[in-house]
Amino acid sequence: MDFKSIKEAESNLAFAKASGDTLLEAAATLDLAKAHIASLVRKLDKCSIPSSEDSIEALRRAKDAFTLSSSMGSREGGEDAAHVCSLVMTYNGVPPHAYEMSASDPEVLFQEVMAGKYTTPQNAFPAPPMPSKGHKLDEVVPSVKQLDHAKWGWYSPLKGYTYTLTWQATKGLKDRSMNNNTKRKAYDVLGINTGSKSFGVTALVGARSNDASERAEAFMVYMVSPDVFLKQGSQIMGITNTIGAMVLSRIPKLTVVSLSESQADPDNTKVRQMHQYPITLGQIRSCRLECPTITAGYVGADFASWMSDPAPIVENIFDVIESDESERMYKNGDIYVPLLVERPLDDPIRVVRPNRPTSWIPAH
Repeated sequence: MDFKSIKEAESNLAFAKASGDTLLEAAATLDLAKAHIASLVRKLDKCSIPSSEDSIEALRRAKDAFTLSSSMGSREGGEDAAHVCSLVMTYNGVPPHAYEMSASDPEVLFQEVMAGKYTTPQNAFPAPPMPSKGHKLDEVVPSVKQLDHAKWGWYSPLKGYTYTLTWQATKGLKDRSMNNNTKRKAYDVLGINTGSKSFGVTALVGARSNDASERAEAFMVYMVSPDVFLKQGSQIMGITNTIGAMVLSRIPKLTVVSLSESQADPDNTKVRQMHQYPITLGQIRSCRLECPTITAGYVGADFASWMSDPAPIVENIFDVIESDESERMYKNGDIYVPLLVERPLDDPIRVVRPNRPTSWIPAH
């Protein structure tokens, strides 16, 4: 097609508009867009830079055809218009992944092209608008009173709702009841151990030797091995699958026992192993929310606590599912429980208080 084809397409479009047939007008508009693409291809034989006039006019006509087709519910016409836009972008060296979010809407794509989003040295799309120069500071930066965020009621919507979790030693605490006041129940203990069994077997034997183990209510004890930091992915899937099996089997009680981990001191900068307990606690807490029929507890202990006196740790395997203190950690023989403390978030807004010069010119 050449210049005469464009003139002919424009004449057909004028006739279609006069007829009042919207679908005919959409088809004629799309033909005009294709005529501009043919002209664009013809000019590429003489110049490596695509014609800006033909590119913009083809996009404009394809946008108009898309609008007309959409108003009449013509899906085929809309797809043809989007295809024409893709051809224009391809001839202008724009890769498909750059405009894939806007490819289905020629109106949005046209606006982005005119804003200079896809302009490169290899095409002649409109350049991005240049920033204006010579404005006064008051015209660019709001006044100090406008930046007074104390008057804004929406700038801190989470105020009073943000907390951080810390671990609190129970020594000397009178407001936290560690044991259940009712008579201990009886359980039929089923144990699962991951990885190394050097500590898991002894812990499971201790649990089954406890007075609470009398083959009554079903109870799952999941022993986390000391070498868990070497196989964290397997550990995550192991607990997830165990909880899923408990749901199907209707086992109502679960205690996870970590045999080599205790809470980490956030102020301690020494190199340590990759702890698994934050992920494990997250899985247990999700279990409580998603399956309220399962009572899940957690007991963690470092080697020092286990080797010095394992009896309290074994007792807590049952205590965590019979009291409100469902998560307990042992560190150097001392027991710790989680505590939520209100902690306001850092204010993300910074007040700008500039000097007030007579004019402002951006640096180049």
